[in-house]
Amino acid sequence: MTNVTTYQKNLIESLAANEESLSRLYHLYSNQFNQFADFWQQISQEELEHGKWIKNLLNLVNEDKILFEEGRFSKWAIDNYAESVKARITSAETRRLNLKEEAQFSLSLEESMIENKFFEVFQGDLPELIQVLLALEVSTNSHIERLKKFLIQI
Repeated sequence: MTNVTTYQKNLIESLAANEESLSRLYHLYSNQFNQFADFWQQISQEELEHGKWIKNLLNLVNEDKILFEEGRFSKWAIDNYAESVKARITSAETRRLNLKEEAQFSLSLEESMIENKFFEVFQGDLPELIQVLLALEVSTNSHIERLKKFLIQI
């Protein structure tokens, strides 16, 4: 690792871990809401992919090919997001959930990632970075649209 601080590395790893936690939550939804398992499982798989993309960006930061804007937001904000997802995971593991409430919660999570521009902490003009950031934005916006349609249908 070159100029990447431990704090920066932890922030990036937290972003990736958040995607993996979302994947876990959506997987649990697929188990709880069997009639909509395909819907939740698809989004769950996409969140795993997001986590892999972010981990790849960490490698690019380590290689000084892209920059990480540490002050963009705090680890507290990322950790707060993570705690809300973990609490939902615990609920999904221990009790029966309400489908509409969970879909609304999921929509708010996805929207907050776009509104708070979580992925704009990475800076640079490397084509790989631009491609990943665009893919993250497009995929997250797709989740938002799919969740909105889902909420109308249920």
